[in-house]
Amino acid sequence: MWINIHTHRPEKERDIFEIVNKFPEDNISGEEYFSVGIHPWYINENWQKQLDLVREKIALKNCLAVGECGLDKLSKIPIEIQKEVFIHQLDIAQTLNKPLIIHCVRAYQELMEICSAKKINIPVVIHGFAKNTPLANQLLQKGFYLSFGKMLLHSPNLQETFVNCPENRLFFETDNAKTDIQSIYRMAEKLKGKCLKNQLKENVNRVFQLNLHPNLKK
Repeated sequence: MWINIHTHRPEKERDIFEIVNKFPEDNISGEEYFSVGIHPWYINENWQKQLDLVREKIALKNCLAVGECGLDKLSKIPIEIQKEVFIHQLDIAQTLNKPLIIHCVRAYQELMEICSAKKINIPVVIHGFAKNTPLANQLLQKGFYLSFGKMLLHSPNLQETFVNCPENRLFFETDNAKTDIQSIYRMAEKLKGKCLKNQLKENVNRVFQLNLHPNLKK
């Protein structure tokens, strides 16, 4: 089984377990596992209504996480509004004991400060991690998980960071890329020098409170 914890392009193949990213206004299929959150680029003036939709959808049995949500200093949304909306989503996740899938751009210090101040006790997954080893170590020391995507195929610096990441704290994803999840696994396993399928299954079962078996979609 291949595990893809964050995708906007579901493949719906039997041997791929995937968590499909949904926005609050999206329609939901009862057949797919998904996460739901307010992306920092798409916070609108009615964000309280967006939060209501997140609360509504997070209650569905096939919703596994809150996100993607977080902070992005390239967004046109003022950072203080981003922080407020993110904190609300963090509170939702804490209340319902759901993990967070985080989008973070140029705001890792603020992210860590908020999570420390809120004393979070739920898993936090940084999606699409593509930064350096010192930052990776900081996040890992905070107890976060790192999810690697297509950049792992092309960046020697990220490959070095990945090699030093504990195997029980990592995930793989395709995000919005046309890259298939198998290619990311193959590169990861080449870098680590071992098969990672069973470890990733253990990770997803632990973080997302599942009981996946190797040959089953659900």
